[in-house]
Amino acid sequence: GFGAMPDYRGQVTVAVLNGTTFTGLARSASDKLTKAGFKQGVVTNDTTNQTRSATAVFYAPNQRNAALEVAKTVGIPRDAVQKLDAGTRSVAGEDADVVVSVGADQAR
Repeated sequence: GFGAMPDYRGQVTVAVLNGTTFTGLARSASDKLTKAGFKQGVVTNDTTNQTRSATAVFYAPNQRNAALEVAKTVGIPRDAVQKLDAGTRSVAGEDADVVVSVGADQAR
């Protein structure tokens, strides 16, 4: 798998959005991903959804494998991985390959 290719992660920009009202959730998820070798993207509040109960991972075109890797890193199931929609993209910025919207499940 990609385990043997740490440089692959360095090419994946991951934006992390806080889909809750718990302060700092996006930041700690972003730190975890950066430590794992991903490139840090925008870290901000998910203005499209502040009541997300479960973390979701969104991927830009052709970035599904990267998104699965991100999901594994933050410890969320594969079925939480979905295509990036226009609303989420506008919050995450144009350069994001993968977007994590952190839900209340990460606050435990």
